[in-house]
Amino acid sequence: GLRGLYKGIIPSMIVFCPTVSVFVGLSYWFKSMFMGFAVVASSAKLQLLATMVAGAMSNLLLSVYRVPTSMMVKLIQTGVCENVQAALKRIFMSEGCWRTLGTIWIVVLFKDIPNGALRMGIYHFYEECLSFLMNLGMSAVTQRTVSGIIAGMTL
Repeated sequence: GLRGLYKGIIPSMIVFCPTVSVFVGLSYWFKSMFMGFAVVASSAKLQLLATMVAGAMSNLLLSVYRVPTSMMVKLIQTGVCENVQAALKRIFMSEGCWRTLGTIWIVVLFKDIPNGALRMGIYHFYEECLSFLMNLGMSAVTQRTVSGIIAGMTL
């Protein structure tokens, strides 16, 4: 019934919410490191590239957390495991678990690395396109929020 529809929603939120926040924070941190190089800061094309590399690197690092926690959510949602403890035990302590985890991690990286690059590249594009809003009196935070909303709707 209705309860089954929401099975695993709490573990899903535990996985999703922190990863989005950390993704943005890490991406900006990596981007700021790249922008420290004068050649990058002075070129719009290199700024875009730096932003995309930052997104890819962020998703690479986040995959260490995201892969096992996403597996946990799927095991709970499909009814294979009853709770978080049982799912984690199956992921980390069952026979052949490390080989399975490694295989899934590699497959996920083929999606997550390009996805992170694309996600940050699209955000950067909208941020640049909407920079005129700051000249109209909009705060940088609001302009970035609008850019993020539009970029999120694009992907």
